[in-house]
Amino acid sequence: TEASTLSILTANIQRNANINQTIASLKNNVFSKGENFKYYYYSIFDDENRPNSLVQTQFFHGLNNLTMRYLIPYFFYLFTDRGSGNFTDYDDYNQGAFSQLKKIVSIKNKHILYQHLYTPHYFPLVEYQSFGDRLKNANFYILRSIKYVQENDPTAGIIVLSDHGYRISKIPVEFHNRNILYYKNVELDTAAISKYGIYKLFAKSPLTKF
Repeated sequence: TEASTLSILTANIQRNANINQTIASLKNNVFSKGENFKYYYYSIFDDENRPNSLVQTQFFHGLNNLTMRYLIPYFFYLFTDRGSGNFTDYDDYNQGAFSQLKKIVSIKNKHILYQHLYTPHYFPLVEYQSFGDRLKNANFYILRSIKYVQENDPTAGIIVLSDHGYRISKIPVEFHNRNILYYKNVELDTAAISKYGIYKLFAKSPLTKF
């Protein structure tokens, strides 16, 4: 998640992302450098506004194993106060994302909003919900957000991406855009995406310039 977020926001492939680079990229990216529009974001990596929603184990860069990614988070969940609220409450988190979207849509000036909807995947049950239930939760907020934007601004550009997409060591060209789940009112450079991958989606894009 940290690598894909950093790659998308900077439009450069980042296979070995450091969590601190990802946090910094929320403020310094292809959108924040744009002109003539306001940039907003909402993400689990926001260390200022949502410090409790950061995943503690992601700070251990390079230790992506069963213990670090599943067992330790499970014990955090059981024995610390980070096991409640925004750390695992994905419904609260996604509702917050939708609430922010409602505020941003009402802004009349040009703007871009980058939002990171959240489906925790650290251990099989999070707050007694299965993987399938968590996906349904994320899908609910995705569809709700799309509907709200279209009802309030039919001309708004919308892109919905999954953060990983097709995951193998070498992705065939025909699968480079597999994690584009939905888009509307946006012209995509499909040639660049097919050649380089999804991280080139916003490189030199009209979205970053208006």
